[in-house]
Amino acid sequence: MSRKAITLLIIGILLVALIPVSQSQGNDSPHPWPTIGNDLKNTGRSEIDTSHTNGTVKWNATHVPDVQVSPSPVVDDQDTVYISNIALYGFSEGEVVFKFTPDDDMTTSPPAIGDDGTIYVGSSHGYLYAFDRNTEEILWKFDAGSTIRTPPKIGSGGEIYFGTNDGILFAIHDDGSEMWSFDITDINQPEERSDIVTSIAMDDHGNIYFGSLDYHIYSVDSAGGYRWSTSTDFQVWSSPTIAEDGTIYVGTFVGLLALNSQGEVKWEYEVITEGEAGEEYRGVMGSPVLDEDGTIYFGALDNELYALSPDGELEWTFKTDGIIVSSPALGDDGTLYFGSYDTAFYALEADFDRNLRWYFNETMAPFSASPAIGSDGTIFIADDMGIVYAFTGEHEERRTPGFSLLALIGGTAIAMMIYCKKINPKTS
Repeated sequence: MSRKAITLLIIGILLVALIPVSQSQGNDSPHPWPTIGNDLKNTGRSEIDTSHTNGTVKWNATHVPDVQVSPSPVVDDQDTVYISNIALYGFSEGEVVFKFTPDDDMTTSPPAIGDDGTIYVGSSHGYLYAFDRNTEEILWKFDAGSTIRTPPKIGSGGEIYFGTNDGILFAIHDDGSEMWSFDITDINQPEERSDIVTSIAMDDHGNIYFGSLDYHIYSVDSAGGYRWSTSTDFQVWSSPTIAEDGTIYVGTFVGLLALNSQGEVKWEYEVITEGEAGEEYRGVMGSPVLDEDGTIYFGALDNELYALSPDGELEWTFKTDGIIVSSPALGDDGTLYFGSYDTAFYALEADFDRNLRWYFNETMAPFSASPAIGSDGTIFIADDMGIVYAFTGEHEERRTPGFSLLALIGGTAIAMMIYCKKINPKTS
């Protein structure tokens, strides 16, 4: 091979090596944390490394001191943090860059972010709003007829799913027109309430799962057709989470319930603790989080964070000084992030050592919201007094596989050029 051909080959290889290597966000969205639970299965898992995050407060900001709903954040591709609490707020570097307060209304659901950046949020008067995040313009609003408290979920085709206090699950197109609706009171007549307060979870076949305060967990197909319902004997406040094998995990006021895709109970792990005065602390209100190996993590009303194996066996617990209703978030490095009613926010290594990496307790308010993970590993959380925190740390520079390959190819190229020079020293 001539030296010219070798040189052209080297240039071509180097150009290919310079193509950026994409960083996976742990979901199919361009946003690092577009919705509570991060993805359609509600796994609460991110593929973003958070090992450099050491609990340093990058910024904090107060939005509304009188918290009406759990202010769980979502994060877009510009690392703008959106939180709903009476009004819808957007924060960038601690500054308010977006604010919307409905006329004679208030926002009552956590927001969600569409692939195109559209922000969706529900209200107390039963409207689902769609906003342009750049202009703050209302693109449309859909009248669902009853208060919306469920975090909206966005399907692969841009469709939006949410439930209402009347017990109706809606699926609507991204232009605000209705696809279908499903009324749970057509299946089960509630003894007290039929509110749907959990977000939906969707499996690989498009089947949808959600809970209700009417004591049932429901499943419908992708067209809104009824599949099954399973009684839990208690109100369901926990959003379901779906494992790779199709198992559905959901918290109840007994503990954690595991169902197969047909609604049959596989196992149930009870969480019942007796207090000093003989009272019982029982159950799970937050949603479970799943590790890639199938380990299930969840907080409970007995002040403990639990880790269970996929067959329901206890692996370990971590004790806090308050009840845990916050749904955890899991970084790619294996760190669990969650808050407690003991007014502390924890970063815990999710292994048998249960090493507490750091915690933050410089607030007087409990944490009932669920955290979110930004594109650079920043952790976002809001306490129950309405203060939003961004936790970060020294970010050690890490080579991506693409740039490691570049170094290897570059070194090889230099060696080949030296070799060519040696075998033909008179060539210039």
